[in-house]
Amino acid sequence: MKPNQDLCRRFAEAMAERQLPQSSRAIILAVSGGADSLGLVALIQSWRHALATSHHHNTIPMVKAIIVDHGLRAEAAAEAKYVENMLASAGITAKRLAIAEKPPRHGVSEWARQHRYQYLAAEAMKHDAVLMTAHHLDDQLETVEMRLAKGSGLRGLAAMKTETGYLGVRLIRPCLGFTKSELA
Repeated sequence: MKPNQDLCRRFAEAMAERQLPQSSRAIILAVSGGADSLGLVALIQSWRHALATSHHHNTIPMVKAIIVDHGLRAEAAAEAKYVENMLASAGITAKRLAIAEKPPRHGVSEWARQHRYQYLAAEAMKHDAVLMTAHHLDDQLETVEMRLAKGSGLRGLAAMKTETGYLGVRLIRPCLGFTKSELA
């Protein structure tokens, strides 16, 4: 399903603010298979199509989706394969990466996040690419609420930035101005 024109326009503006495609010839997408990340995939596809038809851009960025299997559930590998096949049928190159290491007994969420981002950053470095996630406005609000509940100071309440560096990779969150329902 193609995103509506308003969402596509807003996404194109977010990409232009990040100086894309001029600043990078490759994009690595973090894709979980959830509505948010699949919404990001649809927006990227629409944006790339608009670039191709505008004739204003000589280079359309290469896009590669990365699906990380944390190995936390028995069915995770099959789900990752399903998402990979779905993306391939939509013309998106996708790669599944499995975390071989056993998860710890405590702090599994933090362990999974750290490993996921290490794998994603390594893949982005391989392709001299920017890394994109589908973090959205609802995620941003949740982050602020969690930090507020933990007694964070003003700096912590700033939440996620649209662009930051992570392990030497340019990490972009172009959907922070979208709600989860808009991405879905």
